[in-house]
Amino acid sequence: MTLIEVFSRVEDPRRGPARRHDLHEMILIALCASEVIGSVPKIVSKKHSGRKW
Repeated sequence: MTLIEVFSRVEDPRRGPARRHDLHEMILIALCASEVIGSVPKIVSKKHSGRKW
C-alpha cells in the first residue's frame, strides 16, 4: 500500500480559503520534514565523533 492510498481515505475537514493547498500534499510534506528533523541529531553526533561519515 502506498502513502497515496493510505492518505486518500483521510477526509479534509477544512472549508473555504483554508483549502488553498491539498491536504494530502501537506501531510506528505509534514512527514518528510519530521524525518529530516529527526535525522539532524544523528548527523551532528557523527560529525563531532571524529569518525568518518
